[in-house]
Amino acid sequence: MDINNEKNKKILDELNQLELEVQLANEKKNMMNKGGSTNLKKSNLESIQSATTPLKSDFQLFSGIVLMLIGLLMLFQHVRVGTGALAFLGLGSGGFGFILLPLLVGIGWIFYNPKNKIAWFVTALALVLIFFSILSSLIMYFPTMSLMSTLIMLLPLSLGAVMILKGLGGPKAIAQNFNKVTNDGDPK
Repeated sequence: MDINNEKNKKILDELNQLELEVQLANEKKNMMNKGGSTNLKKSNLESIQSATTPLKSDFQLFSGIVLMLIGLLMLFQHVRVGTGALAFLGLGSGGFGFILLPLLVGIGWIFYNPKNKIAWFVTALALVLIFFSILSSLIMYFPTMSLMSTLIMLLPLSLGAVMILKGLGGPKAIAQNFNKVTNDGDPK
């Protein structure tokens, strides 16, 4: 019999809570319809308005990403890549022949003992060094083009960046999210 009384008390408490929430929602609705002439103080109204987040738009975000991709495509179409000036004679390219030796040792070591972390480190380091040696032997340059062509090429990049910023809610929303992340990380 005590169990039924406890269940009834819980149900009554939940009903009272729901009634309070409905009353609060109706009061807020009346405040918005009447222009703020309710029992709520003006400071409460200001806190409610300041708590709202800025509008975020998926359309602006995705159109900004598309514009950025178009701008990057146009930029990459105008960049010319070549090797060093003396590379065709075999004099200017540094090459990566000696880096292949640690790579081969690392791969062999991995086949011998796949759980060895030093072998994985040596192999990864050799791959990174090969990647950067190839990049360091490349020369990237822009061919001569008019100012108008340059502006048309760079305009989608800047517009895309602005559209992405607006799609994320603008500078205020980004600052709010940044503050929320930094404040949540405090041990206070």
